[in-house]
Amino acid sequence: MFKPASRSTLYENVMTQIISAIKNGSWQPGSKMDGELALAEQFQISRSSIREAMKALSVYKIIESRPGHGTVIAPDAIRRIANNELVHSLTEDVSIVEKMELRVLMETQMVEWVTENATLEDLDSLENIINNDIQNIDKLQETILQTRTKFHDRLAEIAGNGIMIRLIRSIRAELEAHRHNYLVLPEQHWNKMMEEHRAILKHIRSRNVKKAREAMVKHLLQDMEDIMGSSRSAIHLEDTLLHM
Repeated sequence: MFKPASRSTLYENVMTQIISAIKNGSWQPGSKMDGELALAEQFQISRSSIREAMKALSVYKIIESRPGHGTVIAPDAIRRIANNELVHSLTEDVSIVEKMELRVLMETQMVEWVTENATLEDLDSLENIINNDIQNIDKLQETILQTRTKFHDRLAEIAGNGIMIRLIRSIRAELEAHRHNYLVLPEQHWNKMMEEHRAILKHIRSRNVKKAREAMVKHLLQDMEDIMGSSRSAIHLEDTLLHM
């Protein structure tokens, strides 16, 4: 089914071929995927490159891991591929920094809506996500990308704007698919991330829109620094956003 992967960008080549196989029906939503070893043999590359591609596909929620069943094609994989392709077509010639800027702008608006409209039940659900992450800090490395998105996904659900939710998730997935530095960040980073989530929630609870927006900007720009490996662009964007 598959061709040997190109040597230039192995994991992207693997991703492209797997997505094509899903789109042309060779792999149906819900079907079980071959294991890492079998895929490595088919693509004629190392298992580490296959693992990298699988992690990226998982970020896009095109595949999912099911305990006791292995990795399967997500039931809504076709829709997610279409959403991601739409965002990619809109941002094809846009830099990572510009994509991050768009994400920050949308998520700060999102947190404003949540601050103004969230119910006590909504706020408690956010608190539960933070508390659960704190209790399972030793397991974060096992579900690293899924863990860090749950808080933001819940905020998006509370905000309730369907188009914004899809755009944010697709842009975030595109950014995170290339953010392999997350896999080696120390435990202190995750503690800091959860502290930032708690600070955002604190300001939402107090209905302080300005503080909630500022806390979200600082949190997302830390993400930007992790992606870029440099604080220069993040500092410039923070100065711009906090004076809007």
